Amino acid sequence: MLRDLIHRSSWLALGAAIGRLLPLAVLLLASRWMETRQFASASASYAWAGVAMSLTSAGLATVMTQRAAAAADVAAQAGLFAHHLRLSVAWSALLALAVLVFGERAGASIFGTALDPAVVVPAALSGALWSQVAVCVAALNGFHRARAASLALAACGLLQGAGMAAAIRFVGADAISLAWGLFVGNALACCVAALLIRRALSAQGWRTVWHAVPLAIATVPLSRNPVLWITVAAASVLPVS
Repeated sequence: MLRDLIHRSSWLALGAAIGRLLPLAVLLLASRWMETRQFASASASYAWAGVAMSLTSAGLATVMTQRAAAAADVAAQAGLFAHHLRLSVAWSALLALAVLVFGERAGASIFGTALDPAVVVPAALSGALWSQVAVCVAALNGFHRARAASLALAACGLLQGAGMAAAIRFVGADAISLAWGLFVGNALACCVAALLIRRALSAQGWRTVWHAVPLAIATVPLSRNPVLWITVAAASVLPVS
């Protein structure tokens, strides 16, 4: 058991390191060519995408891993994944709506300077897409596919970094280019994560994903719902971060 724990943790740690460090490195390098206000807007865009992903993965993805690991067969795993994916899309849409409404004003309050309003839309979309990648990674972990989960994490970071770098190189060193480059990277990462999920579930399981009847997540009272409390706990520390 200890050997299996170390094996899985090593793969996930490697994927997480690549997935988080590369896009952050591109963002920091971009500061050499960007004006202060542009860099603040670009940082706000990247930060929001990470916040949305963290809020989604804290509750839904954590419970997704637990339930998928306990599922009896591929059909049950596919049904659980379909259900949690739908919940993730709905929750991400609410978060995206929040940033579209309050993002510019909140960003200006945090950074102390007016942010470029044009980064709000790609930031909201990036957060929604990154959230789905997080749910796919959690599902792969629950399916006991540590290498595939690590690959999804690493691919997400590589594609995010590549998208941001390409946007800066070929479009321009400004916040809007970087924000849309991050969006393109997250969109491609979603495609990679979907391919890995399809491989893990096999053809039959993949068909079940799109035909599964939604399962009831509220099988316990709301006051004891694990998704709710894990999400609240994560949200309470995000402002500090």
